[in-house]
Amino acid sequence: SQKENVAYLYDAANQTRTSILKQIEGDWQTLEGLAVSLRELVILDENQIKALWTQLSNQPHRQKNAAESFDICRIKDYIVEHLKEDLSLETIANKFGYNYSYLSTCFSKYVKKGFKQYVNELRIQHACRLLTESETTVSEAGSESGYSSQSYFTQVFKKYTGCTPSAYQLRH
Repeated sequence: SQKENVAYLYDAANQTRTSILKQIEGDWQTLEGLAVSLRELVILDENQIKALWTQLSNQPHRQKNAAESFDICRIKDYIVEHLKEDLSLETIANKFGYNYSYLSTCFSKYVKKGFKQYVNELRIQHACRLLTESETTVSEAGSESGYSSQSYFTQVFKKYTGCTPSAYQLRH
């Protein structure tokens, strides 16, 4: 079915992203400075990577931006892996060694949206999958998506989808 295909593609994309992240972390000395968001990464062949590395390493003023971009990728992956937990920008800043205000600015610069909006969008996407692909109740979907308050979950869900979680579940 279409839902199974979407779920399969989503899982495959997540596995690919995780594999790429592990590769980059393992070869960080070689790939340091590569300013490419993992979520937007196109499969590069070895020659393209070497060319990018040479280009970036010859431009020291870009190395800071490349490191920031890589950290934002790591932070985005951390968010996905810990979506169910209480995630605040302050906690993430401390975990990754950033000043709160600086991280807020960097996150918005690279992700093109605020931290809270980004987290809420991921959580609502996750809740939508739970509501359509399993026998999960609305309460369980909210909790499994990181919302401790059912009313806040419903409020945010409606903001992003235009309907309540119950109505969404009935339609899908």
